Amino acid sequence: SSIGIRSPCLARRPAAGRRRSASPAVALRGRMAVADDTPETAAATEREHIEEGLEGIDFTPIADKVVALKAVRSNGLSLEFASQALQGDREVVLAAVAQCGIALRCASEALRGDWEVVEAALAQAGAAALEHAAPSVLGDRVGMGAAAERDAGALRWADDELREDPEFVGPIVTKSWWALQYA
Repeated sequence: SSIGIRSPCLARRPAAGRRRSASPAVALRGRMAVADDTPETAAATEREHIEEGLEGIDFTPIADKVVALKAVRSNGLSLEFASQALQGDREVVLAAVAQCGIALRCASEALRGDWEVVEAALAQAGAAALEHAAPSVLGDRVGMGAAAERDAGALRWADDELREDPEFVGPIVTKSWWALQYA
């Protein structure tokens, strides 16, 4: 990659006829062979190699909205690398959760409590997105009822008070008996 970050997704395939080592770890261990090959020496050498590989990489959060939007539309979880201001930007977060509902975990607390954002995450990832929703969402009877109507697994993330309420749980488990495990 042009910015110096190695990723299995971005790695080039070896040219035809060239062999690739068994794994990067095997290749790294091969470079670490030293006369005094104790575990402590090997660990120190490995740390040095890792630090050398990270030199020159800028870990500054993405502050440009246009860049962040392109990134999250490609991979919603890249919201993690956006600035706090952009993690609180409704347009950026909606684009991120539309691509990957689990990106809700990287959104600001305010947006994790916004039903429009949570619904977009639910549409993409199902009930699993609720793990990252704000407590105010998980305790909302109407919203959680709608979420459980779409995916009974939402009951797992509902507030304790809702899960203990037979009037709330009854219709959900009648439709999907397996959701009873979360009541």
